[in-house]
Amino acid sequence: MVLAIIGAVVGEYLGGSQGLGHLAVATLNSYEIDSMFGVITLLTVLGFLLYLTIVSARRLIIPWHESVLIESQPAS
Repeated sequence: MVLAIIGAVVGEYLGGSQGLGHLAVATLNSYEIDSMFGVITLLTVLGFLLYLTIVSARRLIIPWHESVLIESQPAS
């Protein structure tokens, strides 16, 4: 999921006319550093939220999978 977000932003960065990647380029080119950091922060939060959504869905949908079982074991 995180790599999909990165791919979408890079695609917007290179050739898009709208979206967060384009907004990052536009704010960088106009020297609006505070807005650029706002876009970067928004992208970071979006990536974390989508990652947590996927992890939670995996725990609910396939609780018997070994990756879920390993995460739920206490550390030794």
